[in-house]
Amino acid sequence: MADEFTYNKISRHIDFESMFKISSDQDLSNHAILDCQSFFQKMDFKDKDGQLIFENVISINECEYLYDNITACIKESKTKCIDSDDLYNESCECK
Repeated sequence: MADEFTYNKISRHIDFESMFKISSDQDLSNHAILDCQSFFQKMDFKDKDGQLIFENVISINECEYLYDNITACIKESKTKCIDSDDLYNESCECK
């Protein structure tokens, strides 16, 4: 079952150069971690307590693509909607 999440912030996560926290100022109930640095690259969706909601294992190229797309959307549209079943949708808005 897919969920859509809307975010407006992307920042480096903890002490990793290529791990990013994607979050929203308006909805603190969840966030995503885009991990382009670990042995397995992933996009994880977590609830406010840090518990895993959705896990997506991706390739390094997909990770770079997602970073570029999310960053561009937040810069241009001020928001990025991510569907947990359709990570690679280029649209910035929810369907």
